Amino acid sequence: KTARILSQRWKNLGEKDKQNMLRCKEKSLWPYLRYGFNLFFSVHFLYLTVLYYELCKKIIIQEQVNATVLSSTNGLFDKCLTAAAKQNNIPMFIVQHGLGGFTVNPEVVGDMNFLVFNPLYKQKLLDHGVSPKSIFITGALVFDDVVTYLHKKQNKENNLNKTNLFIATSPFIDEKRIKKETYWKLFAKVIADLQKMPEVSIVVKLHPLERNYLDYLAFVRKNGYKNLKITKNNDRSVFYHLLANCDVFVNFGSSAALEALMLNKPVVDIDISGNGLHFTKGSGATIEVLVKDNIGGAVRRALQKDAKRAQEAKKLIQHFCGKVDGKAYERAAKVIYEKTFLPP
Repeated sequence: KTARILSQRWKNLGEKDKQNMLRCKEKSLWPYLRYGFNLFFSVHFLYLTVLYYELCKKIIIQEQVNATVLSSTNGLFDKCLTAAAKQNNIPMFIVQHGLGGFTVNPEVVGDMNFLVFNPLYKQKLLDHGVSPKSIFITGALVFDDVVTYLHKKQNKENNLNKTNLFIATSPFIDEKRIKKETYWKLFAKVIADLQKMPEVSIVVKLHPLERNYLDYLAFVRKNGYKNLKITKNNDRSVFYHLLANCDVFVNFGSSAALEALMLNKPVVDIDISGNGLHFTKGSGATIEVLVKDNIGGAVRRALQKDAKRAQEAKKLIQHFCGKVDGKAYERAAKVIYEKTFLPP
C-alpha cells in the first residue's frame, strides 16, 4: 500500500515540476535523470525498499540487535539496514572493504562509525566532515587471510625449471570499458608473448564479474595451448593458493596486485585498456608495461631480484593498507564491542 501511494504521488507531479525540481544552474537535468527516477519511484522498487526497511526493523527488535556491521553503504539493503539502525538508535559500523574506499562523501547517518585500513583513509573521511571520534584504524580486514600463506613453501611439481605464471583478469568486456573484439586481440597478444618463454605454465583466473568463461575456454581450444588453464573459482583460499604457488603475478590493473606484493611475489602490470589508470602506476613496486611491449621480457625482468623494487612494494602496502598482520579482525571486534557495550 505504501509503495503504491508513493509511486502515485510521483506520477501526479507534472513534467514542469520535475524539470524545475532537478536543475543545475539554468539547465534542467530531468531529461537525463527521468528514467532513473521513474525506476526508483516505480511500485516494484518502492515495494522492495519498504519491505527491506520494515524487515530490518523487525529483525533488530525481535533479535534484540545491539549493533549493525556493513562493508558497504551503497546497496539498497545496506541503506535500508542503516535507516532501521538509526530508527532504533543502535550504532552502525562500516568496515572498509577496498582500496577505493571513501573517495566520495559517505553521508553519515545516526551513530555511524568507520573501521578503516590506515591514516590515509581516515584523512579522507575527515575531509568529508566525519567526526574523528567515529573513525577507527584497524588495518585491512579484507587482507587478513594473506598472512596465512606468507610462509607456505611453493609447490613446483618436481620441475624446478618451470615458470608458473598467475594471471588475474579484469571485467573490461562486462563493464563495457573495452569492446569485445578489441579485448580478445589484446589478450591473445599477451598470451602469445608468454608462450614464447621456455617451460612456462599459465593459470588465468577470471574476475568474479566476468560472464565469458566459455569464451576463454574456446580461446584455449582454438590456439591449442596445453599449458594454459582457465579457472573461475572465486573461493579466496583457491586464489591465495594460486598466488602462493606462482613465480610471477600478471594483472591488468587489479587490486589483487597488492596481495601478490604482500606475498613477496613479483608483479607485472599490463595496461591493457591504455588509460594508464592503475593504483600501482609509478610506484616502482611492479614492472609496468603496455600490451604492445614484450610481455615475456617483462616477466623475465620481474623474476630478477631487485632490492629497490622490493622496498617500494613495502612502501606501497603501507600506504594503502597500513599494518597487515592477520589481526585486523581482532582490532575491529574490540572496537565494535567497546563502542557497543561499554559506557562512553
